[in-house]
Parts: sequence; C-alpha cells; structure tokens
Amino acid sequence: MNPGKIKEGHVNKDHYIRQDVFVPASNWFVAASLIAALILNFLPLQGEFLLLRPDFLAITIAYWNINYPHKMGMSVAFGLGLMMDVGNAGILVTRVIYRKRGEDRTFLIVDAAMNDLIRPTLYDAHHEILPVRRDADAAMERADVVGPVCETGDYLALDRELPASEPGDLLAIMSAGAYGAVQAGTYNSRLLIPEVLVKGADAAVVRARPSYDDLIGLDTIPAWLA
Repeated sequence: MNPGKIKEGHVNKDHYIRQDVFVPASNWFVAASLIAALILNFLPLQGEFLLLRPDFLAITIAYWNINYPHKMGMSVAFGLGLMMDVGNAGILVTRVIYRKRGEDRTFLIVDAAMNDLIRPTLYDAHHEILPVRRDADAAMERADVVGPVCETGDYLALDRELPASEPGDLLAIMSAGAYGAVQAGTYNSRLLIPEVLVKGADAAVVRARPSYDDLIGLDTIPAWLA
C-alpha cells in the first residue's frame, strides 16, 4: 500500500509512516537478530527460566516483516494504534457474605457474581482484588472468590492470595471498567447493579438498580395465553 495514493475521506495519510524511513537490513543482520532473540528467549529472569519472551521475538519478527517487502520493491504502511484506557477506570465493589473453609482451600462467597463480571469465567481474565479498608497487619491466605449463584463458573478469582476477609468486609474488583456494564446480565433473576460516578469526594448514582417489577415487566403474556 502506498500512503500517497490513499483516497482522502477514507484514511488520513498523515497517520501513516512510510517504510522508506527504515534502513534495509542485510540478511546477516536479520539472521543475527533471530539468533539473539532465541538466546534471549531463554535467559533467566529473577531466578526462573522463561519459556517465552514475546517482546524480543516480536521485535525481530517485526523487523523481518519491515525489510523483506522492501527487498521485493514493495512499500509498507503502519497505522498508529489508539488506546483508550477506560477499563482501569472502574471497579466493582462487593461484600463478603460468607466464609467457608474446605479441606484444601478457603471460599469467600461475595454478593457479586458472574452475571456482574463474567470475564474471569468467560476467558480467564485476571482482575486484582483489594480490600476497601486495608489492614497492614492482616494475615494473607489463598482463597477462591465466588458468587452466590449455584454454577461451577460463578467465580471472580481462583486460588488467589488475599488479605484474610470476614463477612461484611468490602472488596474492590479492579479494572472492571465498562466490561461489567456491557457484559452484565440478569441471569438467575439477579438485578443489574447500580453504577456510581465518582469525582474526588463527590459521588452520584448515574444508573440506578432496577427493581424486580422492572425486570418482570420486560416480559408480556400473549393474549392467547391469558
């Protein structure tokens, strides 16, 4: 793709970088980069050997992809990415309602469930969990943080090391952002949770919790069943 030939109105060509700004690498340099990446891939880090170092491999592969088309007389254009870090702007606050100690693990049953934040059970997403009120002297324990829905996938964290919590304690599920609002549902007739906007010391409910009348009112009975 030649950025100079991009039609106006479709893409702003100024958002692209011509491949010409890169100095073509010789074959020996590319080969040396690949070897170096493979060596660095198995370097120990903090006493542990890593089987994957995607940073080094990605740089080498990108360099190869940049220069190979150049040798074939082609141009390469790059679209600059855009990141909107809104995921980290929201938290899910939940309360511990029960603590259950099993033979090999502890369960913290909270009032939030997989319908409020489905990412952990849907694709193993990791969300940090912090106590709302921190106690520097609190003992640490490994626990599963689960919801009250009777489902195997109803969890927010598994085998997580956390400060010991008791019923009534509040926990903050970090980086919930828009995920909780967009992916939340009313499974098991659980109402959607309210959304609160916070700015400094000010807070306001911007989306109220619906009532069971609201939830049931979404359904209608056909006249031929009445």
